[in-house]
Amino acid sequence: MRKNAWFLILMAVLLTVSCTTRKDGFAYRVFHNTTSRYNGYFYAKEAMKEARATLKESHTDDYDEVLPLFVYGTAEDAEQIFPLMERAIEKSSRVVDRHKMEPMASSKKNLKRPEMNKWIDDNYLLIGQGYFYKQNYLKAEEIFQFVSRKYKEKDMQVRSNTWLGRCYIQREQYTKAKNVLLKAISLRDIEEADRADAHLVYANLLIKQENWKDAAEQIEIALRYIKKKRDKARPTFVLAQLMQRQAKSQDAITYYNAVLKLRPEYEMEFYAQIMQAMAYDRKGGNSQRIKDILFKLLKDDKNIEYQDVIFYALAEIALEEQQRNLGVEYLESSLEASAGNVKQKMKGFLRLADIYLEDRNYVLAQMYYDSTASVILETHPRYAEVLNKAASLNELVQHLNIIENNDSLGMLCDLPEEELIAKLESIRKQRERELEEARRAAELAAARGGGDALGGQGTFWPYNPQLKQSGRMNFLSYWGDRELEDHWRRRNKVNMNFGGSSDDDDETDDEVVIEEPKDELPSVDEMLAALPCSDEERAAAFDATAEAYYLSGVVYKEKLDDLENAIEQWEVLVTQYDDSEFHATSFYLLFRTYLFKESQGYQNPFCGTCNSTYWGDIILERYPGSEFALLVQNPDHLDVTEIKKQEERAAYEVLLNLYYQRIYQTLLLKTNEVIENEPENHLLCKYKLLNALATGGMDGQVGQRSNYLAALERVVAECPDTEEAIYATEKLEKLKGTPKPSAEPEPTENKEDEALSASPFNYDEKARHYFMMVMPLKGADVNQVKAQLSDFCTTNFKTMALKVSSNLIDRNNQVVLVKTFNRIDDANQFYSLFEKSQNLADIRAQGYPFALISKENYVTLFKNKDLEGYQSFFGENYQP
Repeated sequence: MRKNAWFLILMAVLLTVSCTTRKDGFAYRVFHNTTSRYNGYFYAKEAMKEARATLKESHTDDYDEVLPLFVYGTAEDAEQIFPLMERAIEKSSRVVDRHKMEPMASSKKNLKRPEMNKWIDDNYLLIGQGYFYKQNYLKAEEIFQFVSRKYKEKDMQVRSNTWLGRCYIQREQYTKAKNVLLKAISLRDIEEADRADAHLVYANLLIKQENWKDAAEQIEIALRYIKKKRDKARPTFVLAQLMQRQAKSQDAITYYNAVLKLRPEYEMEFYAQIMQAMAYDRKGGNSQRIKDILFKLLKDDKNIEYQDVIFYALAEIALEEQQRNLGVEYLESSLEASAGNVKQKMKGFLRLADIYLEDRNYVLAQMYYDSTASVILETHPRYAEVLNKAASLNELVQHLNIIENNDSLGMLCDLPEEELIAKLESIRKQRERELEEARRAAELAAARGGGDALGGQGTFWPYNPQLKQSGRMNFLSYWGDRELEDHWRRRNKVNMNFGGSSDDDDETDDEVVIEEPKDELPSVDEMLAALPCSDEERAAAFDATAEAYYLSGVVYKEKLDDLENAIEQWEVLVTQYDDSEFHATSFYLLFRTYLFKESQGYQNPFCGTCNSTYWGDIILERYPGSEFALLVQNPDHLDVTEIKKQEERAAYEVLLNLYYQRIYQTLLLKTNEVIENEPENHLLCKYKLLNALATGGMDGQVGQRSNYLAALERVVAECPDTEEAIYATEKLEKLKGTPKPSAEPEPTENKEDEALSASPFNYDEKARHYFMMVMPLKGADVNQVKAQLSDFCTTNFKTMALKVSSNLIDRNNQVVLVKTFNRIDDANQFYSLFEKSQNLADIRAQGYPFALISKENYVTLFKNKDLEGYQSFFGENYQP
């Protein structure tokens, strides 16, 4: 028993003595190596594993693109793992601080085993990886560069340079990335896992540069050194995709088949089968083999949630083989089968929209572009295009509906009374039959428990996109594009039921209205009373139709590049309708459109009206001396006018630069010359404002403002209802409440023309920064906020050693500070996470303003108390 006690005492003394890092010896080395590995390094590695698993779980692969070889996550994903990365950085940093052996030269021992602490470089590497996954790439770069310079062992050289290459790739510094990665893969006699990693990172670089061939070669090399099957699946899948990008179908099929043998997660297995099928050469008539594979996948119960993808693949094959109707049918089946796959639904909507637009079926194209716009992501390469087309087609369909509705209502009004009543009765019976069919379909669907998820969707309209589409079109053709509102059958609104308009919309109706059941149709008498057949109503409808013809032609030409339909709309307007306010413009547009077509080689000797001369002669005859006549006689006049405007713009910008340089005297003289000598200058009001601001600049130098006020008042008087007048008015309001004018006013037009305020604050991204929150003295629990912020810092930014404090800023407000951030990117990262953290939602809900502020600007703010001014400065200069 006494022996055991003495042994424990001896071990305690030994451990106490061996804790020092300034001495060398067997016990010292064993202690520091063991503690570094099984304490700090082990727990840091565990945190890193957990973080990678979290990133993988939150990641969704896009199989339409080449898959990423590595999952780093988005900025939002990175914020989820901040606590884990802080734990890893903290544990490894503690190892470096407490166990890095630096004995004096006199105390060094000539021992081969164990080594001086061999885990320090590994912990440095983990610290760098922690910053990398936090997406603080600059800090990570510093760590990896230090490791590369400090530790020359081959394994550490390849690891540090490989990770350094990752940092450069993420920052799009591809030349630097290539240099360090070539250095890494050139090393010999290194561990296979390290070699595989280096080649994969190099392949990732080449993929970013769309160098498919060389990237594929690097992945092939890497696969030789990867031992675990589960680690081979993703790079093998990417390799197959790269082969497809190079049109090497047989190689792609081989690698997709290899993926299947590796037994990856089911989603990758499914897409490997789909892409393997699609990789077969269809030009040689082998499409039936692909279809057989796809239909087999369709029948597999495991693929129920992927049926939308399979139908879409079948549609692509059908469309490629010019089987348009079958392709459309498969696309509709894909949309019907789509459950939670929003991206696949978007693809189906967009493909149908493109097909109908190509067919110039603008009504259906509008519906599908509209649907696409509702689900497409902003990151999609066609995002802006889809939104523009949806808006253009919405506008077009509105005009076409006006034309169709007014024509239909006009035809009804022209019928004899007996025929009209018979027609309305026929319309009512048709609608009754449609309602009855809808009821029966609903009952049938309810009895079946809903629509059929696999194929022929049944007849219940919510599960059948064709029925919904047909029903919508029937509704629009009968009732017009109605606004969704209650009491829509009220008599004073009945005109809108037919797509017409009323001048009495603002009048009230005291009539007591009893709502009818939702499925009850208006009676024949109600329909008859609602027809807009009076002379005033028909005249209004006539004008609305003329405008719709004109505007639909503009949309066809300018937004859809459909000259034929544009010409047709304008020709109908000018030939079948009496003179309207749109006739002169339509004649000129017909002239310009044919002039453009003729410049492209168009000629039609069999059509007397199909040329610019015909429409130009009409303009000269009907509108002599007009601007349109001038443009017909000199078609280049428009170009000359535009050139003149560009020259005037360039001259204005030269004088604007004089203002930025504060050369007020010269600016005043130059603007006076323009104002006196160029009354037709299209930027005249801007010159007048610039002149006033130059006057203000000179007034500011001598401490007066009378001339400046008078100049601003002239701008308001001479340029009413312009943005210059609005700006001058705002300036006048501010100046009348201040002792003297600012010497730094500035004209507004674009962002570069906005007012330069004489801000006391300066932006310096290299300065140290604080995070600042402004809180009122009364009614705010500052201690609670400080406690929450302190916990937040400890959880997510512990290694930065941030401090939370508070100060009074004025009699009513106090500021809570988080400091100090040595780098602006660290401050931005803190600000971004603060904005999104659920743990701080209650603080943000209070609406307290918060911002980043440099140390120097904080001193300035503390002196001038201009909280609003700094908030404005922050919004203009910082983009956290």
